[in-house]
Amino acid sequence: MKNKINSVNYYYETQYSSHTCNGIMNIYKEVKNRFRCNNCLENQVDDKIKVTDTYYPTFTIIRENVCLSCWLKTLKS
Repeated sequence: MKNKINSVNYYYETQYSSHTCNGIMNIYKEVKNRFRCNNCLENQVDDKIKVTDTYYPTFTIIRENVCLSCWLKTLKS
């Protein structure tokens, strides 16, 4: 039987959102690659744009919790 790896790294919503594509892209260009790891506070983490509401179009920037190196350290331990 294989061991199941627990998910440590997850995406969560930030405060950055907009109702237009142009608006979220302008915000994304400003904050892209500024998010740091919540564990080591040094490495950058991945970020994405997510559609959070389709009825009233709302786009939100989501980010990862920890960087890849911290994630691998937690898997080792």
